[in-house]
Amino acid sequence: MNFFSLFKRNLLYKIKKKILIDEDRINFESLDSLFHYYESDKANIFKRNKVSGHGYSIFYEKKLENLKNKKVNILEIGSFAGGSAAAFTKYLPQSNIFCFDINISNFKYKSKKLTVIDGSLQSKERDVPEYIQLDDKNKTAKLVRIPKFAEVPFPVIMEPSLVIEYYSR
Repeated sequence: MNFFSLFKRNLLYKIKKKILIDEDRINFESLDSLFHYYESDKANIFKRNKVSGHGYSIFYEKKLENLKNKKVNILEIGSFAGGSAAAFTKYLPQSNIFCFDINISNFKYKSKKLTVIDGSLQSKERDVPEYIQLDDKNKTAKLVRIPKFAEVPFPVIMEPSLVIEYYSR
């Protein structure tokens, strides 16, 4: 990906009108209803085309129910349009949601409790830490050593004990 593609994605994200969820008065009790309303593929039925979604809502509801009224920070990696992040924002009203994605131009929601982080490989907003060996040409990265917790450049204080899901395509 070249500089112009990254510039275009960031520009699209900044100028694209987003749906402000802080004022939409949506207040479903069920996380599946929130996933469905905000068009997340984690719902039992995917709203956009009425086919079966991933159905993760049951799992998430079980794991997150005891956090509903607690202030926690959640990092979602791979947010696409932000449907699940919007649902988490409503389901966990005291929490802050951080969304990390390589194409933030798809993102369509905004909230005081929602932060979107551009994770493009060639985005040079930060220097690559010395514990990561980055190959821009081949678009690969290698962990040279395990970093100390304090070395990881997250914009929040992370709570790894609260991570409930790791998955990859």
